[in-house]
Amino acid sequence: MDISDLKDLYLAETQERCERIVADVLAIEGGDGGRIAAVQGEIHSLKGACGFAGLDDVSHLCHQMESYLTRMDRCGVSDLPEGMQPILDGCDFVCRHAGGVARGEPLPCVPDALAGRLGPGASQSGSGPTLSGRVVYEADGIVATAAPDAMRIRLRRATCRDHRDAVIAGLHHIYEQTPDDRGWIVDLSYLGKISISVVGALVAHQEDLRRRDREIKLVGVGPRLLPPMYMERLTEWFCVQCRVPVAGGEGIQ
Repeated sequence: MDISDLKDLYLAETQERCERIVADVLAIEGGDGGRIAAVQGEIHSLKGACGFAGLDDVSHLCHQMESYLTRMDRCGVSDLPEGMQPILDGCDFVCRHAGGVARGEPLPCVPDALAGRLGPGASQSGSGPTLSGRVVYEADGIVATAAPDAMRIRLRRATCRDHRDAVIAGLHHIYEQTPDDRGWIVDLSYLGKISISVVGALVAHQEDLRRRDREIKLVGVGPRLLPPMYMERLTEWFCVQCRVPVAGGEGIQ
């Protein structure tokens, strides 16, 4: 397969994903809020394809679109003045950009106005309702803020394998930004269940933080999140936390 075939494949995949995004956005605007996760999954895949192709600016735009949807999922469609329009405009730009890649044309830069409408990416501080503190990460269903007492993290359910991998990578990114004198407070109250791979990541970071004489406090846990019995020895710390009655969202603002 030569480079022109790869470019055509990238264009075809981008167009197909954007068409599905537009269909889901129209459903969301019609009142089907359950489609937000599907749109996030498609945009996450677009982000990965753009990053693989070396299109870092467009990959970051997709990241901003993910973050915008995370805020929408938390706040509600009606609380964002432009609703889903920035997502539609972002998809339109990504699709036109892919066409330029396939045809070998000069590629446009991401418009500042569009990036501004979507808001900040993962490494920037945002506005609107958040956990208390400065936002240091917001993507892939994760919101993390640096508060004076701890790094406060809220997780949403991972919808597919790629999403789980992104959550694990996000947790590692947050750990790298965690000051040595702070632990984590992780809110799991939004989860009906949790994948064993994400549990494994939390267990690993608990060990990392213990070496700094810090720890992870889980809130919003319960027996619903217990892993299969054959995994309990490997995740003993997590299982103990799940069996301790804790008020959902305690310590999270």
